[in-house]
This record gives sequence, C-alpha cells and structure tokens, in this order.
Amino acid sequence: MFPQPMPLHLLEKITNGFSEERQLGRGAYGKVYKGVHKSGETIAVKLLHSKPGFDDAQFEKEFHNVVSLHHENIVRLVGFCHETRREFVQHNGKMIFADSARMALCFEYMHNGSLDNYLFDECSGHDWPTRYAIIKGICEGLKYLHEELEPPLYHLDLKPANILLDHNMMPKLADFGVSRFFGQEQTQITESCIGTLGYIPPEYIERNIISNKFDIFSLGVVIIKLIAGATGYTQCAEMPTEKFIELVHERWRNRLQVTSKDGSEQYAKQLMRCIEMALSCVEKEWHKRPLIGDIIDKLNEMETKDDQGSSNQVVSVETTNTKGVSRPREHARAACLISRGLVLLFLKKAQSAIEEEAKLRQRAQADIAFISGELQVIQSILYSADKGKLVQNVVVRTWVSKVRELANEVEELTFLRELGNGRRVSRVERLPDGSVIVGSGRPRKDFPPDGRRRTRKEMPPCTWRRRSPACVHAWRCQQPR
Repeated sequence: MFPQPMPLHLLEKITNGFSEERQLGRGAYGKVYKGVHKSGETIAVKLLHSKPGFDDAQFEKEFHNVVSLHHENIVRLVGFCHETRREFVQHNGKMIFADSARMALCFEYMHNGSLDNYLFDECSGHDWPTRYAIIKGICEGLKYLHEELEPPLYHLDLKPANILLDHNMMPKLADFGVSRFFGQEQTQITESCIGTLGYIPPEYIERNIISNKFDIFSLGVVIIKLIAGATGYTQCAEMPTEKFIELVHERWRNRLQVTSKDGSEQYAKQLMRCIEMALSCVEKEWHKRPLIGDIIDKLNEMETKDDQGSSNQVVSVETTNTKGVSRPREHARAACLISRGLVLLFLKKAQSAIEEEAKLRQRAQADIAFISGELQVIQSILYSADKGKLVQNVVVRTWVSKVRELANEVEELTFLRELGNGRRVSRVERLPDGSVIVGSGRPRKDFPPDGRRRTRKEMPPCTWRRRSPACVHAWRCQQPR
C-alpha cells in the first residue's frame, strides 16, 4: 500500500508535541519519535531537521529510496508529511516572518528497538539460534537491495543502530538517508561524507570508492559484533585471525554445552562457518570480499547439510537400552529437538504475515469510513443546492442529473429484485409524461359507502415511486392471467 499523507497537527498530537519522553533516537538528519494513535496503532515518526543544510532534496531522496521497498527484512514506510508554515522568528536582531518547512517520514514501529541494544558477548545475551536468525535476516534484506531490486540500492550506512528488531526479533534494515541507486557502473568515487566510522571499508577511507562491497564490509563488522560482542571487531584487529576464531569458538562451545546439550555440535559448526564468513567480508582488498548472493547460498547450503546430518543421526539413534527395552520417547525427543529451530522460524514468519494482514484490514476500514463521510457531505451539499435552486452551472446541473439517473437505475434494480422475491405490488399507473407510478403495500378493504371510485387522496397509504416501462413490464409478467 502506498504511504499515506499525514497532516502535521496529527503527528504533533500522537507524539505529544514531539516531546522528549517520546523520542526513540536521533541521527544526522533528524530525530525519531514514538507516535500512538487513538486506535492503539503505533508508528515511528522521523522528523527531519528544519535548518540550513536540510532542504527538500534530502527529504525527497530518502522518500524515493524507501517508498518502493517491499521486503520482510526492510522497514516499511507508512506515511509522510511536508508542510510549510509562516512563522514570526528572529533574524539578525529583528523579528520577521519566514517560511518554515516541516518534513517527516512515518515508519512501522519496531517494538524491540535497534540491534545495538543487544550486542553482548557469548557469556550473556540471546542464545545462538536467535543470533543466527538475526544474521540470516540481515543478509536476506541486503540481498533484496543488491540483487533483487532494479536498479540495485546500496545502503552505505549499515550498522547495528540502523537494524531494527520487531516483537519476534526479526531484523529490518532502516535509515536510507545516504543510500544510492546504482546503474550499470559497479563503483563510484564520491566526495560526500557517508557511513559511520568503524563500519566503512578501507577503500572509501583512502580513495573515496563506494561499491556493493561497501555494504559487505559493514555486514562483516555487524556479524562479528553480534557473535563476539560490541568489542569483537576490535579484538579481531588486534590478534591473528586463527587465534580470534579459536577464542570465540572456545567461549561459545562452553556456553552451548550448558544451554543446548543436544544441539551443541550442530550450533558450534554454524558458529564456525559464520565467523569465517564474517572475516572474509572484512578483507582489506574489496575484490576479495564475497557477494551477498554467495553469502546466502553458503548459509542455505550449511542449513541443508545440518538437516541431512541431523536426519542421519536420528536414523542411527539406538532405540534400545541396556536391558533391550525400546525407547520411543528418546527417539521422538531427539526428532523434536532437531526440528525445533526450523519450526520456530516458520512460526515467526507466519505470525508476521498475520499481523501485517490485520493492519491492512484496519487501514481499509478506516479508508471506507472516511469515504462514506465525504459522500454524505457531498449529498447534503447537493440537496441544499437543489432545494434552494442554487445550482446555476451547466456542468454541475448535468452532473447532478446523471447522479440522479444512476440512483433511479439502482432503485429500479432493487424493485425488480423485490418482485423476484414475491413482494406484492398493488397499483400501477401511467402518467401523461410517459413515466409510470407503482404503488406497493397491503391494500385496505374499506371503500366509500356510496360505492364510487376513490380519489388519489382517499387511497390507502402505500409507497409511490416512478418506474420505467421495463419495471412495469416485469410486474405485468408476474400477474395471474
């Protein structure tokens, strides 16, 4: 669904006047606030700075970067605001009137905040299956930007603060303020200042070169910190690669043996492959870094091998104890532990799809209510204009006439349906102008005492309507001969 325009006064209301207690974060281009509607729906409002250097170009750039993105691992744009106000401000010691532009982008709200709040070492924080799911989700979102979009979009500021987590800990890439679409060229040389120190590659620092490998380097730093903690990349740079891998592996093995006894070996292999892959992403020479598609293929291949190994392990599990008694409970328990990770992942995706559908249904109901209200206003205006004979414009009179003809046709269709349902029609009368009056209702049996025919005013109460000849023909066809 296309993002909806939102008035500034509404954003001020739902964010409590952009108060400090509603502030979620801030960046180079603006601040992010939490907005809560009366219905309970929550959104994130990014209010761009209204000061020199932050003009319409920056607003339009970020808007066009995110408006066409549709992926489960990309934060979704739900609304926008661009208004100009005339304000009385101080300038060079004088009070003058000046135009002040207020620009905002509204995104879906992420309940668990950003990833930088969850960068813990192997001794604390989330378990390995959760961290692996976050790594896989980040890679899926980056693959969508690099290989599934046409032209591809390079993020150029990938870091934990720009990776948001929903209530199911599903990662979503955010903040596309410095992102760029790339055409046929694979690399560019820029003079602009982009990225965040610690996540930008050496070729940009030395020669201002940006390419798709820019994001790959940032991805490697993020994965290392997600596995080894916030200081993991610093430790990696201060010691040989083999020693760092051995250190991280040993620490995680100790934790996995305590928390995941049955799947510790499988998780340990995943950990080793992920840390090796992350180290290949931070190679100094950018052409040695892998493409995001190759990274996804390696992760999928690793999961396939792990599933096959787990299945063989289940088949070879000894089903009898030392006394020769069968052990079906232990066999079933092993199978459940092996499939638990995949089931949880599919369940999270299903819950996310259900919640997305519910949000779309609520927005559709709100749109229908809004349209109904507007139509009622138009109807009242037309009725007042017709009653006071204020419709002087020929186009307006023609339009009103067409609307009434359409309404009459709808009413005649309703009448024909009533005939089909067996409703009794008591009287049909043709007027001199060619139109027909049809009366429906239960006829009364009281007649004037003198036996004369009653006039129109003396007829029993019923509903009188003008009908077309087609309606009268349909009515006559139903009358008994």
